[in-house]
Amino acid sequence: MKITVFLEGSPGHEKQSLAVVKALQSLVDVDVERIQLPKVHVVRRIIDICRLFLLPDGGCSHTLDGTDLVIGTGSRTHAALLSCKKKYKIPAVTCMTPELYLRRMFDLLLVPKHDDVGVGAGNVFLTDGPPVLSDNQLPREMHTGLILLGGVDQRSHDWRTSEVISYISTIIERCKDMHWTISSSPRTPEDTVHELVEIEKKYPQATFFHYKDTPKGWVEEQYSKAHIAWVTADSMSMIYEAITAGCRVGVLPVKWKKNENKFLRSLQNLYEQGYAAPLDMSEEKCMITLEPVDFDEAQRCAREVLSRFF
Repeated sequence: MKITVFLEGSPGHEKQSLAVVKALQSLVDVDVERIQLPKVHVVRRIIDICRLFLLPDGGCSHTLDGTDLVIGTGSRTHAALLSCKKKYKIPAVTCMTPELYLRRMFDLLLVPKHDDVGVGAGNVFLTDGPPVLSDNQLPREMHTGLILLGGVDQRSHDWRTSEVISYISTIIERCKDMHWTISSSPRTPEDTVHELVEIEKKYPQATFFHYKDTPKGWVEEQYSKAHIAWVTADSMSMIYEAITAGCRVGVLPVKWKKNENKFLRSLQNLYEQGYAAPLDMSEEKCMITLEPVDFDEAQRCAREVLSRFF
């Protein structure tokens, strides 16, 4: 089969689409074409949506040669996906939840349960988390730990550098026989980065990597080696990546702005199923007693695609 993947520049979104494609390639012979969509003004996006409803071919400007299915993640891919569906009469698949007025037009929505969409529509396939690219194949390095930080998001939480650094210091001090690899992300503020540099100076068993200095695929390699991974609660994609890779996963708390949100729902589900554990500052340890789990939503999504369309 041939799949065309539409990519829109967001690493998190692109990883989800590519994870499903990679899982499909592990099951069947798949030829993949990638189309990188340019950034466009919001007015252009509105025009493209209108063309989608008004024109017989949906205003499709892409030439697809023998494509059996199109997939993409993120709102900037939706008009391209649906116009190709309309022109070429092929299934369109997206991860996450599209705008309400577009949902029925997709053939398959791969939606995390925390989006609270429900199962009323026949084109919705609920997942426990987003499909991710992590690979649980390599043996763990027992004395290797990973600490990954998210950062500022004005909509969901308050980022408190002093608290986050306190959590990290406590973990390192409690586990002196572990070597900790620490990394920031694009959302990590500069004052937090400065404190992480100081942590590396203070603790010989800690090494800090600024995300800008890490090559593509670096974090996936770290997942594959780490015995334990601590991730801040706002970084749901990294939490799911670490679980899928087979790490024992702990969650560093953040100060949520609302007592009810999709992040909290998702975390509670992970805790209840034993996929991850919250940080307990009262315990004199940093080890996580949870056993690694067989968790691979990309495989589940791939099998659903095959069963529905092929």
